[in-house]
Amino acid sequence: MSDTKEAFKKKKKLQILVPILGLIVAIALFLLSIRPAAVLVIIGIVIFSKINWRCPKCNHYLGKGSNPNICSNCGEELQ
Repeated sequence: MSDTKEAFKKKKKLQILVPILGLIVAIALFLLSIRPAAVLVIIGIVIFSKINWRCPKCNHYLGKGSNPNICSNCGEELQ
């Protein structure tokens, strides 16, 4: 497997895992009435996604789709 495909595989795992864990934490904070911290966690998830969900080759944002096969910018095969 190519380096780009390996890097994408890691990014994809993080793109799934971090928001799930973050949402669990945000819900717990909200239920504990620590709403400002819950909002900060959600903002952090959005920022993480914007930074993480990029093509490993050209660093272009991969968009809102959850499973791209190729980068729309450079055409690199991701899977």
